[in-house]
Amino acid sequence: MIHLYPCSMEIAKNTVVTLQFRLHRDSADGKLIDEATAESPLVFIYGVEELLPRFAAQIEDLEVGDSFEFTIPAKNAYGRHKPELVVVLPIDSFAMDEETAKEMLVPGKLIPLLDEDGNPMDGTVVEVSEKEAKVNFNHPLAGMKLHFTGHVDDIRPATPEELEHGHVHGPGGHQH
Repeated sequence: MIHLYPCSMEIAKNTVVTLQFRLHRDSADGKLIDEATAESPLVFIYGVEELLPRFAAQIEDLEVGDSFEFTIPAKNAYGRHKPELVVVLPIDSFAMDEETAKEMLVPGKLIPLLDEDGNPMDGTVVEVSEKEAKVNFNHPLAGMKLHFTGHVDDIRPATPEELEHGHVHGPGGHQH
């Protein structure tokens, strides 16, 4: 009699990974920044879709059911906060009508902008006056030590179509 046992699969290049995580600032007791839950997990193709390199290195070779907990220093996450990336711009430099400006130029709001070469970039509004807006072009998590906890829910080989398109299809992924 032949017995078939499921092979355990590890997180490796071209595998579709489903995981849950909690991201806290500094430590497990720090402020909760983000989370992926059972109802809304993080689903991605490992080695194809962009992850923080230190995050990817920490979860590589994990198997379904494995838990993880690690901290990434700011310099290895989104970099240090750079004061020179906080700039004051004249209100008239924003290509939007007055009503849109009132909705978009609100302290704490992340706004999409284009640089002088037409490249997209996001900035967080810090302050707004009648004539100027202070905008922070650092990544919102720049300067933060990131503490992740979580576990791996599922791992499977990516399909040829997913690899061709560069993203997951089906539940948790892109729908065509």
